[in-house]
Amino acid sequence: MNIKMTNTWIIVADENRGRIFNAPDRRGGIIELETLVHPESRVPEKDLAKLGDGSFQTQSGKQHHGLNEPGKLKDHEALCFAKDIAHKLEDARHANQFSQIILVAAPRFLGRLRKELSVSLTKLVVWQLDKDLSKHNIKDIRQHLPTTLPRLQ
Repeated sequence: MNIKMTNTWIIVADENRGRIFNAPDRRGGIIELETLVHPESRVPEKDLAKLGDGSFQTQSGKQHHGLNEPGKLKDHEALCFAKDIAHKLEDARHANQFSQIILVAAPRFLGRLRKELSVSLTKLVVWQLDKDLSKHNIKDIRQHLPTTLPRLQ
């Protein structure tokens, strides 16, 4: 039997890097648990190999079709990464690893990420910030959060 933790998970992300932090209490520091990377999002679109039929292949070998308009492949990769983060959060929710979520992400990516969260995860989001802090240090990230972290009512 899993006992639900009272921890808050803080997700700090942009289109190619996501960091998961834990806040074991509402007023203290945060602890980095994991860094997620999506290398396909880092490849400049002009450098992606065009296969000739309107499809593209990324460095990891994934093929994408109908993405020959400028910016489409980068958008698609950002969406894939948002889905990856949402799946990771869903798995952690099922394992009762947190009781609530704070989202901090680059503005465009925050919207993508919110769309990929399940209804159950969305209900656990207590605070959001549309700012790219993915490359900031832990102290700076904590300073951008409320002094006392919010909690579910």
